[in-house]
Amino acid sequence: MENIISNTNFEKIKYSCGYGAIYNVLKHYGYKYTENQLYFLCDGFNFEFIDKTKQIGYNSIYHTYEQERELIKERQKQGYNALKKNDKGKDVFNELIMKAIDEEGMILLYLPTEILIYHEVNKPIYPYHVLIAYGYNTEKNMLNIADLYIVSNSGEIKSFVGVLDLELLEKYTIDYVIVKKQLSYSIDKLYIISKNLDNYWNSKYSLSFSLFINNIKYQVKKDPSFLSHEFPNLIISAKWAIFIPYFSSCIELCKELHYRELEEKFVDVYKIIERKILQLIKIGYKKDSDIALKAIDDFKVVRNSGIELLKLLHSYIKKEINYE
Repeated sequence: MENIISNTNFEKIKYSCGYGAIYNVLKHYGYKYTENQLYFLCDGFNFEFIDKTKQIGYNSIYHTYEQERELIKERQKQGYNALKKNDKGKDVFNELIMKAIDEEGMILLYLPTEILIYHEVNKPIYPYHVLIAYGYNTEKNMLNIADLYIVSNSGEIKSFVGVLDLELLEKYTIDYVIVKKQLSYSIDKLYIISKNLDNYWNSKYSLSFSLFINNIKYQVKKDPSFLSHEFPNLIISAKWAIFIPYFSSCIELCKELHYRELEEKFVDVYKIIERKILQLIKIGYKKDSDIALKAIDDFKVVRNSGIELLKLLHSYIKKEINYE
């Protein structure tokens, strides 16, 4: 048996696999949000540094759409053992995915990048990835998937629309979200963005970057070999998972709201951030702890200036909401 959702028109993603996948699914259902709007609507700045695993993750990039999705709560228990089972111990991953597609629902799959053989990079820039499932073939045991944010060795963004083995996805999927079409297309975007920013300033996530920086400094002081081993990969992960979506979305939102002066300030800080990130990566390979520690402190100062701009953007949005 085969069923593929028709009339899909997937677009290549600009900034992030997660927000771009959400954008493409919602666009298919008629929701007219830009990728940068979804970054703010989905609390993209609520990244979390997980000290034990040294991974950078997100609080919940989907929670804005609480009424529009069914989140499967079972998480991986041992390694990547993410098989979804019912109360009787029966595997229901395939059943749920196929049922969703039969009901015109698309699925966002969250899984390790390393299993995606069509990714050409030698080492994934970020260890986890989000792609879209929108069809199945039970005879061939395949899922139709759209992976719209593949960073090549040259830094070019590519995409893959094709099929993957269903058993592979069942085995390695860490989590997934079923998104269904809703009747209502209207939300107060600026209000939700403002509320999300309010929540951010009052949450533990506003301190997460400091934890990230402090942990890196601690590791550098503790073991200088950390500089040439884990340090560059952590910085590269932070660049793609945090800074590119953050600054790109802020710049685009300012442009959309006609905050020209603030847009230029974000652009200027982002250029400095990019230079500092490149500097940090090069310093890591040089294995000079003293220079690295100073560069990390300098980087933190520049990043903090980006946070001050976010506060200013928030104040602009609040005034606009009150005015309306």
